Amino acid sequence: MEPEGPSYLPDPMVRYRATVLDPASAVRYPEDPDLRDTVYIADQLLVALDSADDAAGVLAGIEEAARSHGWRVAEEDRTPFEVDGRAEKLSGRADSLRAAARHRLPLVFTVRVELDPKDPAPTHVDAWRVLQGLRRRTDGRPAAKVGLNHLLTSATGVGGAPFTFGAPFTFGAPFTFGAPFTFGAAGGVGSYVVPGSGGRGPVNYLGACPRPARDSKRPRVVVLDSGTGEHDWFTADPVERKVTCSAGIIGMDVDDPATSATDPEGAGAIVDNMTGDVHSHAGHGTFISGLLRQICPAAAITSLRVMDADGVVDEGTLARALTDVAVKQADEPGWAQALVLALGYYSETTEDATYTGVLKNTVKALAASGIAVFLAAGNNYTSRPFYPAAFAADPDLGPGNGLAPVVSVAALNPNGTVALFSNDGPWVTAQAPGANLVSTAPRLPVGAVQPSARVAGPAGRARATIDQDDFASGFMTWSGTSFAAPVLAAQYLNNYIEAGYPSDPKECRSLVPPRP
Repeated sequence: MEPEGPSYLPDPMVRYRATVLDPASAVRYPEDPDLRDTVYIADQLLVALDSADDAAGVLAGIEEAARSHGWRVAEEDRTPFEVDGRAEKLSGRADSLRAAARHRLPLVFTVRVELDPKDPAPTHVDAWRVLQGLRRRTDGRPAAKVGLNHLLTSATGVGGAPFTFGAPFTFGAPFTFGAPFTFGAAGGVGSYVVPGSGGRGPVNYLGACPRPARDSKRPRVVVLDSGTGEHDWFTADPVERKVTCSAGIIGMDVDDPATSATDPEGAGAIVDNMTGDVHSHAGHGTFISGLLRQICPAAAITSLRVMDADGVVDEGTLARALTDVAVKQADEPGWAQALVLALGYYSETTEDATYTGVLKNTVKALAASGIAVFLAAGNNYTSRPFYPAAFAADPDLGPGNGLAPVVSVAALNPNGTVALFSNDGPWVTAQAPGANLVSTAPRLPVGAVQPSARVAGPAGRARATIDQDDFASGFMTWSGTSFAAPVLAAQYLNNYIEAGYPSDPKECRSLVPPRP
């Protein structure tokens, strides 16, 4: 019998029907670039179209490649819809695509194609095999518009290559505390997950609530993350949690009861009733909003939920939300000035930018609309490019293209050194404080971890050591490039205000604090 109360999340690998691409066993042709491990939805492909004109041809190629394995394109993904007045046999979120086409946005049309077995017999569908077959048939040309639907994870989980040895999907496994480290790890990178040394833990904050100056003009920063929970800092000056554009609601509908039941900033914070642990990313979005409020209280914050408490979202869902932000900016020119994204994935090939332009082109469209984009560089202490942050070093997004800044952000320790957990490399273009920060915590359920000592003192007053997963104080510490990105975004917005709200992209680029 299922327990009453909040809805507990299934393992992301189950929820998304995901699989791991293993470079040792994956289908690879001699002329292919070297493969790396990645995680993707096993039965879906993402198609990025520069226009709707060639949709039918790409769909035909996918169908031919699928047939050779005894698979087919799902019937619902063949339903015609209109984009810019033309009917195409390729499904997707038609309202977003129509709105983007109506505004003539420089966006690729991102749509999902689901693969099914041809008969009811159980068959393991593998999008990678179809993708490789498609590339083989076309020398990679049309297939450059087709890619895997990767799973992205928030950059908060510190350590290890993504998804290996069960991390970061081992919530509730014996002795784990957060993702992906064992509770009590103390040396090297592991020190950052211990409360008091950079890990998530409650603290007392004695400062006043930051308040904006009396100025009717406020820059807006958009955060696509886990949403923002209830907190006193967001009462008098609320965080916007739900936004609609001409394509519909951006991200999840937070007023939907099913969505509320898995809210990472509230009811969905507990992993499950077997352990009572607080999920690894519970409070993530609230922490980001608090950093923005501390550093740039003049900024209006729009915090939209796209992920659950495990910090996972698929690439197609994220691309759709980013597209809708671009549509909103076109609906209301100048609506937003900055966007923070603390999610990413590691591609299976070094030629990811060639094979799939889904996120890159959407980020470019946002920058073209005047929105500066701040991207977390990841916490796996590697130089391996973490997307979409790694697109910040792409020449197409660089100076001279008339774009607002696109920045990938590494994390700094309190003494100014680069945090040991932070990714870094030539694709990382900026840095900001991201270790042992203090910010807002939502009203999370109290987790299962108990104080090491608790007694009744004089007059019955309770005496105890610190309860590491009781956030009743409303504040906590945390570390990650997830938090360096909003810190830099807030610094940028302060400079933007001081510069008089410039519209020239070249001037806006100069407002990003330079990396030493």
